[in-house]
Amino acid sequence: MDILWRAPAAGNAVRGKHIAERRCAACHALEAVNVSGGAESFPELSTRSDLTATKLSSLLSHLPHPMPAIMLPEQDVKDLIAYIHASAILP
Repeated sequence: MDILWRAPAAGNAVRGKHIAERRCAACHALEAVNVSGGAESFPELSTRSDLTATKLSSLLSHLPHPMPAIMLPEQDVKDLIAYIHASAILP
């Protein structure tokens, strides 16, 4: 899988994974197989060419329904973006 077409986000993917485990894993699986019943897994999200860092920043800053209305600090958003873009290769 080629993920080199994306510009790296200004965030920490390891920290982003910890945020995803705490804030997102109830709906978005962190593994390749989506077992949560609907929401795309992080590896699935990482393969979507339409989810650029800019698009993800906008989505994570203004979470669309049915995602819960949580406020994420700007650095958490950057870290989540880094994790999403790296999740195809992070264990």
